[in-house]
Amino acid sequence: MNDLLYVLEFVFNAVRSIGVFFIIGISIASLIKTFKLDAHLKKVFEARKESSIPIAAVTGTVSPLCSCGVIPAIAALLVAGVPLAPIMAF
Repeated sequence: MNDLLYVLEFVFNAVRSIGVFFIIGISIASLIKTFKLDAHLKKVFEARKESSIPIAAVTGTVSPLCSCGVIPAIAALLVAGVPLAPIMAF
């Protein structure tokens, strides 16, 4: 019983600490979809293929999001048809 309480406490603390970043990522993905930024990003990345990868890499580097927060934003961009290379660089 003591081990179960330890595991539940660990899971609760992990979800609580990661949850903030996950909510930020979902909010960013929602903003991308709400303001139709995905279509705009698709046009920009397709027009500037040479510079899109370095720009996406720098954006991902300075982004305060962990992988849990980035996944919803990446999913929104993938659904919109943004090229794969800049998304993977991000």
